[in-house]
Amino acid sequence: MNNSLTKIKKKILEITSSFSIISDYSQINDDIDLYIAGGILRNYFIEPNLNIKDIDVFYKGESEKFIKKLKEEGEINKGPFGSLRWFPRNEDNIYYDIISINEFNNGVERCYSIEDVLKQFDFTINCFAYSLRTGEFFASNKAIDDIRNKVIRLVRFDYPDENITSLIKLKRTSVLWFRILHYASNLGFTIEEETMLWIKQNKNYYNDLSLFERFFFIPKLNEKILKEII
Repeated sequence: MNNSLTKIKKKILEITSSFSIISDYSQINDDIDLYIAGGILRNYFIEPNLNIKDIDVFYKGESEKFIKKLKEEGEINKGPFGSLRWFPRNEDNIYYDIISINEFNNGVERCYSIEDVLKQFDFTINCFAYSLRTGEFFASNKAIDDIRNKVIRLVRFDYPDENITSLIKLKRTSVLWFRILHYASNLGFTIEEETMLWIKQNKNYYNDLSLFERFFFIPKLNEKILKEII
């Protein structure tokens, strides 16, 4: 696994030199822990040559100097969930979501560690994290198995039915609904039985399509699955 993670770092650096800013910072500052997590690791384990468009970076510890460093090297604004989004200078093809572990909240419970964060992720194949400081690797029990079996499975079903922010009138669960269908179609994965039942029970979220596209992206939706659901 360590060999794979070394290859991941090398792959990221081949695509975006800005990653070295974050990776190097984690090595010379022991007052902050930085982790890459989620889709960047998922994509590598599925297909190492997949393009990288965004990277999720979670942090815990002293962040003021870190954020200042990022501002010096690019532009920072906020993403739809309210976390910081860093656009490195001279790289138009990638951005980084910079997320505080202690402030990460999907409406379930407060997080104190990267393990807590993974327990609040959307689906199992995203439940990976890698410490840039220590080299430690984290994964949920089902993450690797579901990638091997090409399965999309919800991590949990108790996310609250509330808006993602006070300004964006789109439910967290609606975002989750579209993400499941998009990634199942995009990756060619099968939606796990209990997860599919949840999708069908919440088919009314399809009415939020235009709102989802406005704040996130245009989802790839399988017409055959949609007919079965809607």
